[in-house]
Amino acid sequence: MMARARRLSAAGLTLGLLAVSSSAPAQTVAITGATIYPVSGPKLEHGTIVIVDGKITAVGTKVSVPSGATQIDATGRWITPGFVQTGTTLGIKLLESGGLLQTAEDSLVGDVNAAFNVSEGIDPASLTIPVARSEGITATLAVPSYGLIRGQGVWFDLSGDKLEDLLPDVEL
Repeated sequence: MMARARRLSAAGLTLGLLAVSSSAPAQTVAITGATIYPVSGPKLEHGTIVIVDGKITAVGTKVSVPSGATQIDATGRWITPGFVQTGTTLGIKLLESGGLLQTAEDSLVGDVNAAFNVSEGIDPASLTIPVARSEGITATLAVPSYGLIRGQGVWFDLSGDKLEDLLPDVEL
């Protein structure tokens, strides 16, 4: 439990930083002192991550902090790549608010629902999205729940609070 409390996912941290940087014209942030688990290669003790305008520009143990950068001391914490959760109903309007089964938007009645698309049921205010973010999930593949041919799933990221942010490439 202690390790879980001390972990700082890149997803949660970066999402927070991106929210701040989206309102600022140009921002540089340096996260220092963390144990970094990169996508490839060994873990980096006492590492630094530099983020410029919402994009990671440097990761390593000998990375210089740019002058004027906002610094975040992550000593004693872990930073991991964002995780992807697939085959889930994460973010789809379900029964979170005590609704009726008929109001759940993760499936249709019947065995063949090829035209059904779960993107129409994505709820940016879903209680499951912030929980997933805090656990390091940065993207998901949401799929329909029932049927022989369930319908169409949708890939989306968890970095926004509006439907346009979650599904940037889907015409709404």
